Amino acid sequence: MKQTTNYNLVKPELTDSPPDITVMNPNWDKIDERLKEIEEENDNLDAYKADLVDGKVPKEQLPEMNYLSSTGDGKDVTVTFTESGSRININTTEKLSVLFGKIKKYFTDLKTVAFTGSYTDLSNKPTSLPADGGTSAACSGNSATATKLQIARQINGVAFDGTANITIADDTKAPKSHASTGTTYGVGTTSNYGHVKTINSLTQSSHANGTALSAYQGKVLKDLVDAKPDVVTGVYAGDGTSSRNITLGFQPKAVFLSRFGSVMGENRAGNLLGGLALSSYPTTLQDRDALTITSTGYTVVNNINYDILLNSSGNTYYYTAIK
Repeated sequence: MKQTTNYNLVKPELTDSPPDITVMNPNWDKIDERLKEIEEENDNLDAYKADLVDGKVPKEQLPEMNYLSSTGDGKDVTVTFTESGSRININTTEKLSVLFGKIKKYFTDLKTVAFTGSYTDLSNKPTSLPADGGTSAACSGNSATATKLQIARQINGVAFDGTANITIADDTKAPKSHASTGTTYGVGTTSNYGHVKTINSLTQSSHANGTALSAYQGKVLKDLVDAKPDVVTGVYAGDGTSSRNITLGFQPKAVFLSRFGSVMGENRAGNLLGGLALSSYPTTLQDRDALTITSTGYTVVNNINYDILLNSSGNTYYYTAIK
């Protein structure tokens, strides 16, 4: 069977024998459905016509009209305007063409200095300053008779009000003498401040006013003090160990040791009770070292079999070490 072009309605063939009228039922259903749609569209059309009477455009048609709402983005809007003839302030509700015309006039009237900020671009610059309110003549040059300030200030402790001269010390010139007391000037002594002369001689036999040690003389005295040997003395109690290190914190050049605090090195039995040791020469007895200098002090030996008693228990030993 054939169908219609628009709604695909079935068309029975005349050659059908006998013709089947049931094939027409779907056609009636389609026609009924379409008639209902037309009825609903007519109802909507009445409301649509009312919007047009009110001057309103349906929302769905706005994109097609290139419409810009009050909250839309106008960054790409092109404005055509003419520069205003005079500078007039802008007002609300004015068109963009009017606003931009007024703004253009302000930019046109601006001078070069408004853009550069340079004093050289400023026209009609003043050539002199106007006189002060209390002066009838123009102010120029230096004042030859200024003796006070309107509001007096002190200079070097004296008010600049015209009542007295002000003396200012000249720091560019050296003083001719030095103050030794509050009222006198002269040579420095043991009781007064003053100027002195440095000396290098170390042969001065008595005090002389106005003299002082020079840096060279101080260096000579320091060398003499440094050259003086340092002597360290002390004691230790014997603990009976066979060998013992006595720490001094330095390597002595010589160590003298005695159990009795005297120069005696042996007792009547022939036991070694002390002695003198040098850097490379220890104290020995029977070819055995008894007192030896170390890098931090010295070492003592206690050996009864060889008569060496430098650390016997219960005894006190006295030593003198030279740095």
